Amino acid sequence: MIVAMLMATYFKPYVELSSKLSPVDIEKMIPREFNGWHEINTKANYIVNPELNDTLSKTYDQVLSRLYVKNNHPPIMLSVAYTENQSNKSTIHMPEICYPAQGYQVKKHKSKSQLITKFGPIPVNQFIAEKPGRIESVSYWAMVGTKVVTNSWQLKFEQVKYGLRGYITDGLLFRVSIENTNINQAYASEEIFINDMMTAIQMSDRKRLAGLHTN
Repeated sequence: MIVAMLMATYFKPYVELSSKLSPVDIEKMIPREFNGWHEINTKANYIVNPELNDTLSKTYDQVLSRLYVKNNHPPIMLSVAYTENQSNKSTIHMPEICYPAQGYQVKKHKSKSQLITKFGPIPVNQFIAEKPGRIESVSYWAMVGTKVVTNSWQLKFEQVKYGLRGYITDGLLFRVSIENTNINQAYASEEIFINDMMTAIQMSDRKRLAGLHTN
């Protein structure tokens, strides 16, 4: 890994990986209604974005934040951010690093390392973000091209690997969270929500949003 990173400093990537893949348009890819879930309007500050607005605008080309509801489930906050060009100055940031900057304590949960869908498993990272008056259960993963990564080392490895082949990587962060003190119920609802969404979207979009390659 260290050798590869050193080599990458001498082999500068020059082709954007996104140009070789299907385009990403988050607003069009993710429906506002699917399988009983529907988006509702909410206060601008209800959905926590752990990154500051100026950081978001500098890092990402597209940012989507929505609140979804469905009978018998708590409201689910969805946040998806995408950049066509990850460079050393502009790379996606993992949520457990950003949440503390907004006053949250991040606690690891004895949780799943992958979510099972009918199209295959999705590697996932889960944690609890807590501050006075608010507890969130968070599930997320990141994408480099069509590869899922769940930590900063995996992210950097994929960047270096593609860089040695001459590609500048894109990056996508997919995060769902629920404000709820019943953590087990929250994670169960998040898994249902993600499964329902993956069923509702196009195959090419599943590949770009979650690395799922099957029909």
